[in-house]
Amino acid sequence: MPRRPATKLRLLPKPSVPAKPEPVFAVERFFDVVADIKPLMNEQWNELGRDKARVRLDPDWSSFAALDTSGALKIVTARLDGVLIGYVASLVSYHLHYKSTMHATVNSYWLAPAHRQGWTGIHLLRRNEEELRRMGVVRVFLDDSVFFKNARDRKTRTLFRWMGYTATGVVYRKVL
Repeated sequence: MPRRPATKLRLLPKPSVPAKPEPVFAVERFFDVVADIKPLMNEQWNELGRDKARVRLDPDWSSFAALDTSGALKIVTARLDGVLIGYVASLVSYHLHYKSTMHATVNSYWLAPAHRQGWTGIHLLRRNEEELRRMGVVRVFLDDSVFFKNARDRKTRTLFRWMGYTATGVVYRKVL
């Protein structure tokens, strides 16, 4: 009997201890979640914000509200006992170069440090993908912060690659 060629196994990351109790993931309207998101945005800015002396956190809440009203803003949340612990905010629209194809750009994502364990982050991002797929989105773009490392000294790109995302470019910034 001929030998079968060896297949390369794709090793999954060893999960850490799952969160107890499990968070609840849902799609929520901006108007219903804005008060809960504000403190998390501040935490995110404090951890990852750059150029703070020249660029301050100053969300345009009226534009968020307008995007929500138009259906272009989708917010997927993670709550634990009703308390918001994470979110993914995506902007959904047709691309200027591909008007017949729906695209989404993840505007921001955040998971409180105390909950970056187990599969919580993966479940949050997958729930976002489910919602975008339901809306007819074909491509999703999200940023990988070069400043972030988790407790295991891994960058978010490790997670994104494992989930099937591919790098498409590099964004540069310069403070003028």
